[in-house]
Amino acid sequence: MDEEQKLPKTIEANAMFASEIGSFTHKHAPLEIKKWKEVSNSVKTKIRNSLSTNFEFKWTNSELRKYVEEKMAKTFRSWRNKLYGHFKKHAHDLEYAQAHPPEEKLWGERSINEWEWLCDELYTNEAYVKRCKINADNRNMKEYNQCGGSRPYPKYMEAQLKLKFHDDRRRLTTAPPFSGDGEWRRVRPTSEYVLLGFTQFVDTKQLSC
Repeated sequence: MDEEQKLPKTIEANAMFASEIGSFTHKHAPLEIKKWKEVSNSVKTKIRNSLSTNFEFKWTNSELRKYVEEKMAKTFRSWRNKLYGHFKKHAHDLEYAQAHPPEEKLWGERSINEWEWLCDELYTNEAYVKRCKINADNRNMKEYNQCGGSRPYPKYMEAQLKLKFHDDRRRLTTAPPFSGDGEWRRVRPTSEYVLLGFTQFVDTKQLSC
């Protein structure tokens, strides 16, 4: 783990960490509840402990606990929203909808009883349907959409810096040593300048690539 960012050190490791949180949340979180706040501490602990299989970290770190908790909650809400999207396709026939849960890729190995509960108690609940509509309307009103995906902001910026570095290096190393005043001049390879500048920047910002 990155001691400064309190996240996995590399962009790839962080993506895997986020994916693991999602997978274990889908596997262990109860579906027969109205809100994430109703999930017991024992279930949350089970999800956190499952993450220890591939990652070493200290749960005494409050920032890390907060990140994982928020990621679990966000994953849970997003997943149930996708399940609701499947339900709405057959909402005109409740009996048919109950008998046809989503495909395994989305539903996983959850039981048919859990799907029936969602259909009967949540997805037909007037307050829930109204809240989903309000949330959808609010999303449509946004002028700009988030572009970082599931990455935490530090990892999103790190990825953008790496992308910009490779793009600048490609453009500069393929550009001719043209002075701009109509003459060709011998110049130091641009890749050396780019590498030097990027290295200094990384050292200054203490990024982990």
